[in-house]
Amino acid sequence: MKPIFTFFLFITLLFVNDLLGNHSPSYFFPAANVENVSDVTYSSSVSPSPAHDFATIKFHNPQQKEHQIEVFDLIGNKVQFLPKVYKNEALVDVSNLDSGFYLYFILHNNKRVSSGRIVVR
Repeated sequence: MKPIFTFFLFITLLFVNDLLGNHSPSYFFPAANVENVSDVTYSSSVSPSPAHDFATIKFHNPQQKEHQIEVFDLIGNKVQFLPKVYKNEALVDVSNLDSGFYLYFILHNNKRVSSGRIVVR
């Protein structure tokens, strides 16, 4: 029953977000101590989906610059933080997370440059 409730909560939050005209997940989550979200955005992807033990987040990072990755549950609690990611992918341990949807944010110079969803089963 809990995964179904989580799914409907997630869909409801997305619907309300679209109705309000706010297409940035930062409406529901803290702003990572920055004044403005970066104008530069990267595409990113997660595999496998759904993830069971680990999820791999891949993103654009050709110059191997330092990034951070934050993972939040749907009520805004930070459940993971990867402080120094230099490659174009990161391995996130989801084995200790409950089944459901999680949002991740990729930060560079304390600005969010990408975001997405991780589905955990």
